[in-house]
Amino acid sequence: MAFIAISFVVTIAITINSSLLPLYYADLHYPLAWVGLNFTVAAAVEIPCFYLSGRLITRFGQMQTVVIGTAIYAAKYAIMAWAPKAPIVIAAQALDGIAYALFWSASVDMVNRLAPTGRTSSAQSLYSALAGSLSGIIATATGGWILGNFGPRILYAGMTLATASMILPFVGLAKAVSHSRSSRGPSLD
Repeated sequence: MAFIAISFVVTIAITINSSLLPLYYADLHYPLAWVGLNFTVAAAVEIPCFYLSGRLITRFGQMQTVVIGTAIYAAKYAIMAWAPKAPIVIAAQALDGIAYALFWSASVDMVNRLAPTGRTSSAQSLYSALAGSLSGIIATATGGWILGNFGPRILYAGMTLATASMILPFVGLAKAVSHSRSSRGPSLD
């Protein structure tokens, strides 16, 4: 449950970005015709990253891969908060593709590992409901309000802080899980 709760904060930021990126473009007077290119770049990058994610998870561990993905998301949102020129925003979408592949691959794997025996389907369903559905409800309502009242720079600065602030809880959880499972099986670090 702790992993799902920490991930929930990160997925709120992810959903804000995917839902409100066109409004970010409009508010900053970027060419709206380029909005689709952002998602194209991210998707093109995430395909090979998904392929490589298993190797990275094996090499670094599930939680470290989640942390790496989270840190990349935070870096991407920091770039977006700076509100650079549109071509830089499009280039930053490569970070989104990397982060997405690493975060989600390792998160799904992590939920399976942390789930009680015989409860992996229930754990994945709960993770999907919270990380996918409930985070979307909160993200679109809160993100839209922040964007409308404070603008895209403040919205993305807040996303940067929220995402970056989840790195330490993920690290702490990794240590706690590794310690509690050290006598029962392989480490999750």
